[in-house]
Amino acid sequence: CNTLGLIQDSGIKNVRLVRADAARLLTAGLPAEPLFEEVFVLFPDPWRGSAERRIIRPETVQLISQRTKAGGVFRFASDVSGYAEDVKLLLSKEGAWDDVPVSLLEFERPGHFRPDTKYARDGAAAGRTIDDVCFVRRSLTEDPGIGTRSMPAPAPAIANEC
Repeated sequence: CNTLGLIQDSGIKNVRLVRADAARLLTAGLPAEPLFEEVFVLFPDPWRGSAERRIIRPETVQLISQRTKAGGVFRFASDVSGYAEDVKLLLSKEGAWDDVPVSLLEFERPGHFRPDTKYARDGAAAGRTIDDVCFVRRSLTEDPGIGTRSMPAPAPAIANEC
């Protein structure tokens, strides 16, 4: 409800909130074309011992890749040991993404940082390390590498307040 109020108050017109299973939404609820400039997956259920139930797995990485614009950003954060490394491996294998240090993204896009969440605060309070992953989607015509393109324009301030 707070997010809806912030969106309305800001006048932003290109935001949609959907309460749905993300994997199902990617397969049946959205066209298979570049739609996203940013994808945030923050503190998803790790499904320890059941990697096939995780939200970030090869088939969802492919769906996210199809639906992310060239230069679009994928951000992932988790306080579960090893989960971020698994995600980095999956995105690297997919071949459409460049691994970018979070600090570089935040330097090139001032004010663009991972939003504070209850899960981040709980993990930090429990003494767990929070691992952040950042990838930038390359276009089909670009050579791999961070230096081959510029970062997308900063998102509206509302994105950092939610």
